[in-house]
Amino acid sequence: MHNTVFIAGPSASGKSTLSRRLAQEIGFNWLDTGSVIRMTALVMEQRGIGLPYSDETALDTPCPPWAIGHMDQPGEVPIYVDGNLLDYDDPRLRNPTFDTSTLHLARALRPRTWNLLRDVSTIGQSVISCRQVPELLHHDDAVLPLYLDLSPQERVARRARYEHKAVDPEITRRIVEKEEQNIALGNLVSPEEALDKDYVLVRNDGTPERSIAQMLLEVLRRYEHYNPEDYESVLQRLQIVDPTLKHFTCWSELVGILNLNVHPEGYIRHSKEIF
Repeated sequence: MHNTVFIAGPSASGKSTLSRRLAQEIGFNWLDTGSVIRMTALVMEQRGIGLPYSDETALDTPCPPWAIGHMDQPGEVPIYVDGNLLDYDDPRLRNPTFDTSTLHLARALRPRTWNLLRDVSTIGQSVISCRQVPELLHHDDAVLPLYLDLSPQERVARRARYEHKAVDPEITRRIVEKEEQNIALGNLVSPEEALDKDYVLVRNDGTPERSIAQMLLEVLRRYEHYNPEDYESVLQRLQIVDPTLKHFTCWSELVGILNLNVHPEGYIRHSKEIF
C-alpha cells in the first residue's frame, strides 16, 4: 500500500519549503499543488487568457490541461501544464498579482486538483503540499494529513522576507484577505476544521530542522510498520515526554538515532523498512 503525507495550511505558513525538505529526507516524491495552480495562471497569462476575478468567471474560463510525467526514482513530481514542464523554482510563480486571481482559479480547478492528488498518491510514496486534503482520501489509512500552524503575524513577516520588503499594511492585507477568501471559497481548511477532521497540527517555529523533525516523528507514529518499542526508545532518547510532541529535537540528532542512510540520488532512505 502506498503512503501519502499531506501538508496543508494557510498562505506563507511554510508548506512548500517544509514539505519539500521532508520529502527529500525520507525519500518520497514531492508535489506542491500551489505551484501547479500558479503555473496554470502563468500559462493562461502568456496565452492571453484573462485570469478570473470572481467565482462565476472562473467556471467559464478555459484552463490549460495538466499531465503527470514519467518518474523512475523519487523526487519532484513532473507536472506538465499545456505541455510545459513545471519548474517549481520559477520566480514568476510567486508574482503577487496571482494572489487574487488564483483564489478563484483554484476554486474552478478543484475537481481537477482532487484527481491529481488521487493519482499522485497512487504512483508512489509522496509528500504533498496543499491547502486541504480531498474528502475522498480522508479515511484512507495510508494517508497522514498534517496542518502546518503559523500565526498571521509570523506569516506576514515571512512573506515580507521572501519579497525582500519591510512588513507593511499591503502585505498584511494580502495575507489576511487571501486566507479569509480561501476559507470562504472552500479552498482552505481552517485550523478549527482541521482539528475536527483529525489533521495533526504541527507548529512551524521557524526552524526547519526542528519542524522537520516533528513532522518525521508524526510520520513514524502514524505508520505502525515501525516497531513500537523502537519508537518509544527513540522518544526516550530524544527526551520527548509530551505525547503531543510539542517538545522538539534537532534533525541531525534524529538522523543519527534512526540510522538513516544517504541515497545515491541525494535522497535519504531509512535503513529499516518502516513505511
